[in-house]
Amino acid sequence: MMLRVQQAFRALAHPGLRPISDFPLETHEKQAAALPLLYSTDEALDILEKKAPCSARKGGSPKSSVFQAPQTLEPAGLPGLDNGQLAFGTAAVVCRFAQMARRWNGRLERMKVERASVVNLFYDGAGLVARNASNAHNQNQMVLWDAFEGEMWVVIFMDIFGNWSKYPNNGEELRAEEKKLMWKIKAEHVEPVVYTAADNSKMVLQKGQAPFHERRVRTLGEFIATAAAVTLKPGLMASVNAPHGLWAARCSKGQRVQCDAHPYCSAVGIQALAEQPIFTARRLESIQPLDLRGAPASSIIASWNVAPMATWDAKATTAAGSEVVAMLGGTGPLLRTYMQEHGVYGVFEDRVKSMYASLQDALPDDFPSCRCRSDDGLKSRSSRMKEQEQQEEVLQVCDELGIETAPAEVAAGMFIVPMQSWYSRDFISKALRQQHASATDADAKVTIDQWIQWPFPCGSDDAWKFFMRMNEAALRATLVAKTAFERFCDQPAQVMTMTHFLTRPELSFDWTIPGIWDHIGCEGLDEQIRTIGSDVHVYGRACTGPQVQEIDGLSYVHNYIGSTEKHRPGMAPFCIFDRGEILPTTQPSQANGFNFQPSARPQEGTRDAGPQLQNCFPALWAQELSNDMITSSASSLFLLAFAFIRILRREGPSAEAEDKHRQLIIHWLQLREL
Repeated sequence: MMLRVQQAFRALAHPGLRPISDFPLETHEKQAAALPLLYSTDEALDILEKKAPCSARKGGSPKSSVFQAPQTLEPAGLPGLDNGQLAFGTAAVVCRFAQMARRWNGRLERMKVERASVVNLFYDGAGLVARNASNAHNQNQMVLWDAFEGEMWVVIFMDIFGNWSKYPNNGEELRAEEKKLMWKIKAEHVEPVVYTAADNSKMVLQKGQAPFHERRVRTLGEFIATAAAVTLKPGLMASVNAPHGLWAARCSKGQRVQCDAHPYCSAVGIQALAEQPIFTARRLESIQPLDLRGAPASSIIASWNVAPMATWDAKATTAAGSEVVAMLGGTGPLLRTYMQEHGVYGVFEDRVKSMYASLQDALPDDFPSCRCRSDDGLKSRSSRMKEQEQQEEVLQVCDELGIETAPAEVAAGMFIVPMQSWYSRDFISKALRQQHASATDADAKVTIDQWIQWPFPCGSDDAWKFFMRMNEAALRATLVAKTAFERFCDQPAQVMTMTHFLTRPELSFDWTIPGIWDHIGCEGLDEQIRTIGSDVHVYGRACTGPQVQEIDGLSYVHNYIGSTEKHRPGMAPFCIFDRGEILPTTQPSQANGFNFQPSARPQEGTRDAGPQLQNCFPALWAQELSNDMITSSASSLFLLAFAFIRILRREGPSAEAEDKHRQLIIHWLQLREL
């Protein structure tokens, strides 16, 4: 019977094979009755996976070989082949998933209101949660005291959705006091511990974490997945077993993964792994941010030619920030809608905000579900959004003016990759400072952008992390496009990367300027540019040093103009790409020479308006402007925009380009006045 129904259905789906009149009305009725039997869930999903991509590629193409539609007559917006199967397969999936949703919703309701309520299971009275550890085969009165660890989200769920009606304190006010007691006990056990690694670096942790947090997790009987991940079982990837000495074959130079500095490779001690090139490479190669292991920040490596690696996991048992990320990541909008429908979202928001009452900038702003309602407690946090919002607006203005700020394949196999950047105070080590600077200046901490307000816990000291994260999507796209070109064209691609800030401490800069090491570069950028196989890197900021420096097989180009006193004989544009050749030995000739005659430096106290800036602008180079005038998050954008012009227009920028860039500068100054 099943076979006959399928045959009838397929014939109906292909009227070109048999006339529809051959099937009487009874057949249609029988088919409708048998519809739930036509496809299993797996079969329906298989149809969708095969047909939907076909629909996107070849809309409306006929399957029959008897008639071939002219290529020009193909409709662009119709579904693909086997429309009936696609439609009915969709219906089967909807029906099946609806049944699954009802089943899981029943489980959720049992956790909320029935005998198996979360309150009955996990609450032990007097504010204690999960005190009964019988599931771990022990009765040693073990309690997870960690303020924002372990059962925190159980406490939130219990507070918001739990059924407290069977608790002895039946009065609503007493129940509210009982709930407050849970949070009070947690707050009392916030205790910092300074963890010192083998290299004398320090991290502030919640007491109970590395190096003895793993013992507490084991005591409660929690399964811990190791770094090998051979069994392909998801779990806590912040493993207690460091992968010492494993060979990272995918690294360009070949090296062994070492965790000597941070033997506990948790999310707070992952630096020993994250600094490996293979870690960045795998993150960039990941197609989606959430992989099969549930890792929201990167991915697991389990292959014969790479080193197994431990990394972050979606399981919220590492740190307060990780728990917020896990809760408010991909599921955040869905959970927010669910709580809003049940009228408890305001309570949830109040609970989460109260956890960070003394850390107003702790909630990450790159998660959309962290947009809390404005109130007096968050006013300072709102004011700190100014610089980040201006950065986004500058990017939008660049797009409107036709200024490229994103990677592009400007010619076959030629990729230009501008990158966002900001300075890091850790760029220059203390040893280098003591070696090159005076004893009194080596420990100096200089802040050049004190007027900028960043929405990060450590303010400007954390801004470089934000810009590094902004680069990841662009680098991933470049890596995919580059790989595709090399695979199908069977020839190497060429990549040029560009940043405003220095990427390595070996690059030249003026050590005589006190505190310059605090705002000159960001070492993490070098890992990013090498991950995508850059052939030449153009940078700015330094205004000193040779045009080209070769370091570890990569050419670094710095053809600065600088302020007036830094002008030198023979200044000219430096060609870095000509007819397929990178850094050509013979530089192309320049019509009329460089023809660079900048305006004189304005007198002190007169550089406070747009016209003064316009007078300095004919030089058409962002380096002088960013150093003397702007010194803000837009500085890298200016350098990148002009770098594009210098590459694509060796004869110099046009008057139209000059006008566009002048508009950008003036617009930026207007933003700063707001």
